[in-house]
Amino acid sequence: MKLNYKIFLTIFFFIYILIIPGRILADGQFSKFIITPEEAMLLNLSDTDWEKWKSLSPGAGIHSETPEMERQGKIPPLGPIIIIHKPQYVNDDIEDPILHSNSPLHLLIVFQKSEAPVNIGSLDIWAEKGIIKKTLTDRLASYISGDTLNAESVKCPPGRFLIGISISDADGRETRKKYRLVITNDTK
Repeated sequence: MKLNYKIFLTIFFFIYILIIPGRILADGQFSKFIITPEEAMLLNLSDTDWEKWKSLSPGAGIHSETPEMERQGKIPPLGPIIIIHKPQYVNDDIEDPILHSNSPLHLLIVFQKSEAPVNIGSLDIWAEKGIIKKTLTDRLASYISGDTLNAESVKCPPGRFLIGISISDADGRETRKKYRLVITNDTK
């Protein structure tokens, strides 16, 4: 009896791992996803992770309407300035930037030179949770034009995620920031 159970589990495992995901991806069901549903299960932040992210990796963001120098009250960053126009900010706290969107979402991020021109080839965008890190740069590369990332109608499962953005200028000075992102249910 135990042998039949092991055979059943083995067959189920191969069907699940090899056949089902291959068919789903072949059908194009996950096209335009920046985070797939499977990745979201690993990257979705728990209540504890959501609250403690700031002490682990503080980041900063700016509204497009407010100059960065006014928001920070500091000297400008040495590397490029990251300006997120979309999705919308939930709060104005420079030390705890939270973005909110429905899915599909519109990402509109402008990278502005500070002291030297932006090196858009150095752009790295990722989602992380603890030691798990998933790069999103390749999925978003086709939406880059000049120094702007403009991705309309990209999908992301509902959840709470920690998103990182890193970019350097032509002289190698880097700007690295992290944002909490809340995605609610699909609107379509």
